[in-house]
Formats: sequence, C-alpha cells, structure tokens
Amino acid sequence: LDANRALAAGAIGALARTDDGGRTWSRVESGTTDSLFAIDAVDAQRVWVAGDFGLVLRSTNGGTSWTPLDTGSVEPLFGIDFIDAGNGWAVGADGVILRTTDGGGSWATQASGTDIGINDVSFVDTSNGWVVGNGGLLLRTRDGGATWVPQDSQTTDSLFGIDCVDASICFAVGGEPDANEPLQSILRTFDGGENWQPLLTADEPLFKVFALDAQRVWTVGDNGTILVTANG
Repeated sequence: LDANRALAAGAIGALARTDDGGRTWSRVESGTTDSLFAIDAVDAQRVWVAGDFGLVLRSTNGGTSWTPLDTGSVEPLFGIDFIDAGNGWAVGADGVILRTTDGGGSWATQASGTDIGINDVSFVDTSNGWVVGNGGLLLRTRDGGATWVPQDSQTTDSLFGIDCVDASICFAVGGEPDANEPLQSILRTFDGGENWQPLLTADEPLFKVFALDAQRVWTVGDNGTILVTANG
C-alpha cells in the first residue's frame, strides 16, 4: 500500500495487515473461508484479492473491510492485476482470463485460446499485458486482452509469476516443485516478449516477482527463498 502499510493473503480466507513496515502483523476479517491466492492495490485505499471458486474481494479503505464481487466464474483465480481504479484482469485455472473496466463491479471473460492453468498476469497499460501459466505458458496481448498470442518462454517449467516494467521489459519466474534437478527459472525480455532470456537457475521453485524498475527486482519462492538484484 505504501512504505509502511501492506496486506498479505493466504489459505482459508486469511488476510493480515501491517502498518509498521512488517515488524508486526494483525489479522483482517476477509468474510470468507475460501483460499486467497493473489492481491493487488493501485493506491493505499483500493485493493483487490483473488481466490478460490472465482472469488474476488475489493476494499476501498485500505483493507479494513471487504466486499465480494461477482466474477461469473467458479474457477480458482491465481493472479490479479489492476492498472488503475477501473481496469483490471484476473486469471486462473483452465485458461480463464477475466477483465473489468469498472473496478470489479462487472467482469467479462476473454478468450485465452488455452485450457492450461494461468497463474499470473501483468499489464502496463490498458493495451499491453502478459499472462504466464503451467508448462511454460506465456501469452501476450496488445489490445487489452481482446486477442492473446503465445510467446516462446524457452522453458517447459511452469511459470508462476510475471511483472512488467513497461511494454518492452518483463521478468517471469517459475519452476517445478517436485523436480529432481534445479530447473527453476528466472526469465527476462527486453523486446516485449519476442525473445525471453533465462537469467538464473534457482534451487527452489519461484512463485512471485516484483520489478520496481528494469534494474531492481525481487522474487520469492519455496522454503523461504528470497532473491534480489540491483542490476536487472
């Protein structure tokens, strides 16, 4: 939310909030027992959470209270991304991609062209966005999700997280939790996904990535793994 305030979501409807930069956390009542998989905020007040059975919750007061939204989907939603107070996307199992233009009041299904599970989504404006999923799935849109085009991720590992700095630079992470060898991936593109470059093989699956800019990037994964770079 800001330098001191943050929210975290998890299993069985768990929500927690910190107001002191993470030194202490308190429980927040979500109003659900469904598992929560993803969270996104556009400012310190407006926040959305995605979860099981097509669940999306919205808060307009920094997470103090939450309102369930009707997405029209029953699929687990693993990723959610808003670029402003109106425009957002949610993604999930069986290739589901949902879009809203009114802050989540109504949702429309977009044709992903796949039934592979989609794990995360990142948009940089109302036109340019990417989704990642199982088996190295990577799709890009240039028209707000009206059409999605596959890209070659250079991996068959499942991709769990993606974050894009602009329409050219993105980072994606993934891996296979049950792999017998370190095939976990960090990928980067400088050309909007036309070419993806593997950056690092990690020892644990990586689940989320956050790129503050083209140089400063964080990723987190299994068994408490946290990786950071200051040089892209």
